[in-house]
Amino acid sequence: MAFCPVWTNPHISPVAGPSQVNTARLLAGATLAFAIVSCLGLVIPYWFPGLGGLFGIIGTSIILCCGGNSKGGHIACAVLCGLATILHAAGVGLHTYYYVVFVDASASTEVAAWIGILIWPAVAFNGISMILEAFQVGMCIKASSAIAGAVLPTSVKGGVQA
Repeated sequence: MAFCPVWTNPHISPVAGPSQVNTARLLAGATLAFAIVSCLGLVIPYWFPGLGGLFGIIGTSIILCCGGNSKGGHIACAVLCGLATILHAAGVGLHTYYYVVFVDASASTEVAAWIGILIWPAVAFNGISMILEAFQVGMCIKASSAIAGAVLPTSVKGGVQA
């Protein structure tokens, strides 16, 4: 059987709840995708969402490739995704505020329409990223608790746990 760390974690007993670990890792894939898209915020004047996307990428990458089987990896992901959630919330608020300011200051409906076309997709992606990262924080905390309570094998000889 091929090793696939995203789907199963053989070192966590069913009693400890591998579903929390696997759910956190699967949710990390979706969170990573939206974090990558929200990194486009680094090139616009309001860089909060872009920095949040960077934190989201680093946090989810920790449990997807490096520390997915460790309690510390899930805690690090929770902290970084928590920071990303805060920055994305600030980005959603700032984009919405500046949309209202620009539309009120605009004398032309065409300018207001172009501003809306540019801002609302950013608000939508940042909002979805914020929600996914908030769920990621909760799932990583549950996964770190499951890993802490898991009975890990001490050694494996000939395919049988010693």
